[in-house]
Parts: sequence; C-alpha cells; structure tokens
Amino acid sequence: MISFLNIHKQYGKQLVFVDASFQLNPGEKVGLVGPNGAGKTTLFRMIVGDEYPDEGEVAVPRKLTIGYFRQDVEEMHGRSVLDEAIAGSDALATSAVLAAALGRVGFDLVIAGAEATDARTGVMAAMLAERLGVPQLTLASKVDIDGAQVTVRRASDEGVAVVTGVLPAVVSVLEKINEPRYPSFKGIMAAKKKPVQVLTLAELGVAADGVGLAGSVTEVTDFAARPPRAAGVVVPDEGEGGAKVAACLAERKFI
Repeated sequence: MISFLNIHKQYGKQLVFVDASFQLNPGEKVGLVGPNGAGKTTLFRMIVGDEYPDEGEVAVPRKLTIGYFRQDVEEMHGRSVLDEAIAGSDALATSAVLAAALGRVGFDLVIAGAEATDARTGVMAAMLAERLGVPQLTLASKVDIDGAQVTVRRASDEGVAVVTGVLPAVVSVLEKINEPRYPSFKGIMAAKKKPVQVLTLAELGVAADGVGLAGSVTEVTDFAARPPRAAGVVVPDEGEGGAKVAACLAERKFI
C-alpha cells in the first residue's frame, strides 16, 4: 500500500499540495488527470523518492517494485524507451535480457569482452553461457574455429591453457587479442544504412519488473576513491639485499 498523509508541497509562492492525504491499495488502478502545474509529476517524484514533501509523510513498502517513466525526456540523455526500461540493471538482469535476445535471433558464436568498465564483474560471458546452456570459453588471448569446434588459448600465472568446445558457444576475449581495425569513412557510412532489429522486453518474454535498477537483486551500497599511492620501500644492498627483499615480499604475502 502506498499512502500520503497530510502532505504539504510548495515551489516558491506556488502551493501544490496542502494537507493532502490518500492511499493506493494493492490491486487498485488509479489514473491522475489535471492541468499543467497541478502536481501530477510531483506526486510521482515523491513516490519514487526523487522529491520529498515539505511536510507530511509518504509511505512506500520497501519491497515494492515501481516502474516510472520520467516526464522530462531530456533526463534520458538520448536513450530509447527500451534503454530507459533496462537502465540500472545489474549483471544478472542484463544477462537475462541478452540471453533472451540471443535465444530469439539465434547464434553460433557469441563473443564478449572480459569485463565492462563500470561494474567490472567479469562474469557476463559465464552467465550468458549458463542461461543459454552452451559451453563457455573465457579470457581468450587467441581463438580458432575449425568446423563446429572452437579452440581458445588462455594465459594464466601457471602458463598457457588450451581449451576446446563445440559450437554454439560463448567466448570472452582479452583486450590484447588483436590489433584494432579502424573502419574507413565508406565503411562507416555503409554501416549507418544497415538495419538494426529492436526487440521489446515483451517480445523477449522478459518481465519489466525483473530488470532495471528496481528489478536487480544486487546493489552498490557504498564506494570510495582509490587511496593515494604509498611511497615505495627502498632496500639498501649491503650484501643482504636479496634476503631483505625476500623478507619484505613474505611480509606482504607475495611469496
């Protein structure tokens, strides 16, 4: 149940709500109508927590998922309605949307990067492979395909591992797997004319309340700037330099 109790809201000399109270019960459908400036947008912004009343109380259940499309289109920063619906999705929700799209259009080989630059989870390829029920070959520095077989080379601290799988499959590659190929101007213009298929969440069979910020099961609770780099340790070599370096590394559990 969503409830407003004795709400007061004012912008400068304009009174929007004066001692307003109402409640919306589960299962009810309510439409708001009124002229511009009547407070319809303000009401929704208070429900989702973008604004707060000057006086009174707004009560919204913590576990309630709210879908809200902002009136101010500029807040979308050029994103489509579909982008707005899935904005804020965590890795689990994003993988669900991508897997549904891949299952809809079909695929032989899905190539992903090692990790994104925002969350840096590095698990998207594994999640996609699990959802799609296909092999995953991750962190590849080299990829070879021979018929229905895909082989990757994966560098590790112990050496180089060679991993094979059968198509269809999901592969994630490292940033140094190849030299970037820059497109020509002709290629850029030709790419603009290529059709791009857009699928809605409904067409993918993905519930709207299962994606986006509200539908994500993980959240960022805190963040902090990286601490400044500490000064290095100088080890004078008076015949025992090697032993001192080894002791310093052992103290920091590097060896």
